[in-house]
Amino acid sequence: MRRFVIPVNFLALPDFRVLMDRAAEEYGFEQEGGLRLPCDEEYFQDIMVCCYGKLRMNYINNWMAQR
Repeated sequence: MRRFVIPVNFLALPDFRVLMDRAAEEYGFEQEGGLRLPCDEEYFQDIMVCCYGKLRMNYINNWMAQR
């Protein structure tokens, strides 16, 4: 099992929320240590790439709106 550190901003993204909801269903809310997610590493990395892309687009859109 590998450990990952994720930005707090991910918690607000729908793609990551799906993983959080699945973790709550499978493991409950009383986990010790790190948060376990019910998916394989490859799927998790795909979600991470997607989330980073969405955050980047949000920053770009906000920057463009301020111009």
